[in-house]
Amino acid sequence: MNRQNQHLAKNITRIKDSFTRFPETLLASAAAGCLIILILNEIQAWNSTINGIGMGLILSIPLTFALTTWLESIGKQSSIFRIGVTLLAILTVTIHIFIARNFSLTRVMYVFIQHCLIAHLLVAFLPFFKESKQKFWIYNKELFLNFTGSIFFSSVLFFGLSVALLAIKFLFSIRLEEDAFSHLGIIILFVFNTWFFLSNAPQATGLDSEVHYPNKLKLLTQFFLVPLLYLYIGILYVYFVRIGWTGELPKGTIGYLVSGVSLLGIFTVLLMDPLNTLTTSSWIKVFLKIFYWALLPLVGLLLWGTKYRIQEYGVTENRYFLLICGLWVAVTAIYMIFSSKKDIRIIPISLSLATVIATWGPTSAYSVSYSSQFQRLKSFMVKFNINIDQNGKVKPTDSKIPVDAKRTASTIIRYFISMHQADGIKTWFNLKDSELNFLQASVSKDSSYVSNISVANTMTSQMGFPFQDYVGRNYSEFFNFYEKNSQTWVGAQSWNTKGYSKLYNIDLSPDSGKKNSDRNQIFVPNVGTYVFTVADSPPRLIWEINGKTNSISLDENLKILNSSKKNVFSETEMMITPIDSAIPFKIYMMNVSGKIEDEMLTLNSVKIAILVK
Repeated sequence: MNRQNQHLAKNITRIKDSFTRFPETLLASAAAGCLIILILNEIQAWNSTINGIGMGLILSIPLTFALTTWLESIGKQSSIFRIGVTLLAILTVTIHIFIARNFSLTRVMYVFIQHCLIAHLLVAFLPFFKESKQKFWIYNKELFLNFTGSIFFSSVLFFGLSVALLAIKFLFSIRLEEDAFSHLGIIILFVFNTWFFLSNAPQATGLDSEVHYPNKLKLLTQFFLVPLLYLYIGILYVYFVRIGWTGELPKGTIGYLVSGVSLLGIFTVLLMDPLNTLTTSSWIKVFLKIFYWALLPLVGLLLWGTKYRIQEYGVTENRYFLLICGLWVAVTAIYMIFSSKKDIRIIPISLSLATVIATWGPTSAYSVSYSSQFQRLKSFMVKFNINIDQNGKVKPTDSKIPVDAKRTASTIIRYFISMHQADGIKTWFNLKDSELNFLQASVSKDSSYVSNISVANTMTSQMGFPFQDYVGRNYSEFFNFYEKNSQTWVGAQSWNTKGYSKLYNIDLSPDSGKKNSDRNQIFVPNVGTYVFTVADSPPRLIWEINGKTNSISLDENLKILNSSKKNVFSETEMMITPIDSAIPFKIYMMNVSGKIEDEMLTLNSVKIAILVK
């Protein structure tokens, strides 16, 4: 019992010390979890600023951890250096607010993922930038085992508490909020999991210099990861031989498969690095000797397939990432094959530098892709005699444009809208205020419900042809209506909510009824749970309660909206009036999109707001 008490006291002390050691990391993680819960509850509207704060807080977790462990490794732990860690977190949040407010949501998410990769790579090598290769491996081994352990214990805790909540629900007939389990998971992930990990984080200055290879790590690498890699590489080589036999071009997905196998393999080799001298298993020795050699032909296949698609369709962000990943894997493989040092620290350091190059500056994926697609668009305009007049506006062409060329130009236009908010080309077109507002609002979550096809169709129509998607469908009759304040989801604050107690917003499409999700449900006390779906043609809003189905036709509403020749409407114009006045809710359309063909309306998606009594 005494030993158990000592062990418990030691763990409590370790937990307390982790807050003293990593206060900024813990606070950033807890704040990120709270913000995510607020967003899920829609207590706080999701907009570009909240988006930036959330991403900045999440990114501050690994960054402050990396900086703290680096300061420990160089013996700089005074209060003035601790202020530097706090300032780093504040700067990270500030930068991401700026990014979120000035770039499209798609680009913001790409940049965030790249920043996360850089931050976690810094965690791996920053404290041991000048230390020995052995200590670097030991430190990262401890981090990896600590991470897997924290995930395991967090999963067990989530499962145990979830079962307890279900028991309380069924035994005591207590109704749980629909988001109770997701909130529990967020709290465990951002509070318990982070705290558990930090309380067991290794001290960079107190590591043993002798390598001990844990049995559980050996089990993971030798009997799970290595056999999988043999299988994956074998499959890719069979495909490689098939290409040589048939002469066909590699499929577009081959780049992602080779990249995935390469990164998984390099990660596995890093985990197994000490086994070069410790292992007695011949098949492991063979794997460690041939892995990098085996990668080179596959990387050549990746680069060949990516180069072909760039020649055909120009550079895009995804193709750029595949290209730089392939080049990095090739350089890494050549270094590990021919270098006498074979310093494994070069892997995370070089990958972080490659990611920085791909994220910012004139060599970034975004700058290179923008230039490539801009040149493709200009070439198309020159080829089909689409000119810019003296006022800087596009003049429609009289030339006959093939369907494939229309499809290509439509794809480029849509790319500029979704990735760059049409910067550099939107001044060529006469856009309505609602369309300009949409481009400006594309940094917010709500813009994802306002299809950019509508704006793209306006642009292509002024060039002399309707927007056409990748299978050649014509979108000249595409409609897209939204409530005047829906871009920032604050419109409901100005509505007359007297007599209503709760506001829900639900996103629906004709396929939403096929999904087992609680996102299209609302609960009304003393009545029951309403399940909402929509039908596309003719458009109808449908709800089911206690086995009874009711519906409202949206056809007449949409025809009235379409006849107005505008896209933005007031909440009164977007209100749907149920036939049954006894229904305990009021319904508004926040955004609705679809198309009209032969005077028939087809619904694509609708976002509704519901006020419940």
